[in-house]
Amino acid sequence: MKKRLVVGIIGAVMFCMSGCASNGDSGSAVLDTSAVEVSADDVSDVSTLSKNAVEDDQEGTTAVAGSLDRILKFTEAERPAGPDINQTAFDAFLHNELQGQKNYQDYVNEDEVYGYSFLDVDNDGEKELALFSIYYNPMAFFDVHDGKVERICGGEGTAQQLRISQIDGKNVLCYYDTMHTGRSLYYLVRIDHNGGQYDQQRLEAIYDNKDRYDASDKFLFNDQPITLDEFEKLRQELVYDPEVYVGSYVERELEDGDSFIIDGRKYSFYAESTDVNPHTTFKFICEGREKTLTEDSLYHYSAYVVKAIDGKHYLWIATSHDSDDYSFYTFDLEKFGSSEFKQADHGYVMYRDENNSSRVGLYRGTDILGTGSIEGSFYAGKDGQPVLDGYMYYSRFEYNSDGLTGTGDVVTLKKDMVAPVGRNRYASSADFVETTLPKGTDLVKYRTDGESFVDLMMKDGRIVRFNMTKDKDEYGYSIYRIINGKYTIDDLDGRIGFAG
Repeated sequence: MKKRLVVGIIGAVMFCMSGCASNGDSGSAVLDTSAVEVSADDVSDVSTLSKNAVEDDQEGTTAVAGSLDRILKFTEAERPAGPDINQTAFDAFLHNELQGQKNYQDYVNEDEVYGYSFLDVDNDGEKELALFSIYYNPMAFFDVHDGKVERICGGEGTAQQLRISQIDGKNVLCYYDTMHTGRSLYYLVRIDHNGGQYDQQRLEAIYDNKDRYDASDKFLFNDQPITLDEFEKLRQELVYDPEVYVGSYVERELEDGDSFIIDGRKYSFYAESTDVNPHTTFKFICEGREKTLTEDSLYHYSAYVVKAIDGKHYLWIATSHDSDDYSFYTFDLEKFGSSEFKQADHGYVMYRDENNSSRVGLYRGTDILGTGSIEGSFYAGKDGQPVLDGYMYYSRFEYNSDGLTGTGDVVTLKKDMVAPVGRNRYASSADFVETTLPKGTDLVKYRTDGESFVDLMMKDGRIVRFNMTKDKDEYGYSIYRIINGKYTIDDLDGRIGFAG
């Protein structure tokens, strides 16, 4: 069961490759894909990105793994070391003190930026500012030019997501597209202070009309044919192993009988079902050791290997049952001998997030404003546990063609109500203003944190927030009944019923 994640992506999804530009706006990436002769030595030794690389006298900055809540970080340092003009401008930017240009809060409001960090992405000895947003897939870098904080590069849509690798002590941008059927593309490039690109490399697999590639498909490195094994080796050594961005990402989806190698150890995954006392047994095997997990009356399962923000690899298994029950398990690959399958607090249905292939989408039921279903993008946090990356969105919500308002589960006010209202879906919590909404106002269930509030969308695109708290109903059950501390769900008409 694979569902489509509906999120507030601006306009149409951008499928073209667009990259760094020196004027602060993202422009068209000009990647050097001219033929480069690839020898066996080139494939076996990829530590040097290019024999003709432009050498830099400054050493790259080695990143230390770290994270703080949802703010993804390259290093544990909040500021670049030592006073410099960039630090002064970045401090003013982050404190919203710059005049005549955008500040940090502007990007929070407009692009849903949720965190920042620093990394010497252009290898010039000074750290640039990285902002994280779902729209940047997942990051964009900013530098200081003539006192202005300007974007020099970043992810752009599902066809140009961004990782950062470190090769020969230099930080390298890796743009990749693994979301579209029939291709897996990786573009590696270094940039200068103004975002100019050089030392480009291209790795790709082409497997038309298939979901997964195999040895019969076409594999290229700098437009020269290579084998499947060489492709996998290059991808591991250029993309995964040298990665310095410590965010979580999906490494591979698993099906019954799949085997894979991580850190030199071979793992095998099996899902064996029987009709006698219907159940499914998952077997996970490494170096002769076996771990098992058995689930009764299984209807569907999904399994992924994910890399967590602590740099470790975990197995995620989500199961759904004939009784509409859901379960979610994690397993620590590094501690295979002592690790056991650990059940998460919530059960989920799991699927690949169409808007961010580095994330897994999770789907579950909710009763925060009546029974319904919500889904969102998750990453693997500490100890491999799933952590929500942003909001969870109501599964029935769909944007209309104007891209501003949506359709889905509608509730109607039965009386005038005062509630916090944001000017659009990008408004931060601090920007919501108490507003009187007249009786008869229609609202569409849009998103939630899954625990304490629901955001509903008005016809003009404004967002109304219902802070929800529990109270006992007429049968004595504790349910989410109280809205903003002074109204109840009885003041609403529409889809707010609870499944018994």
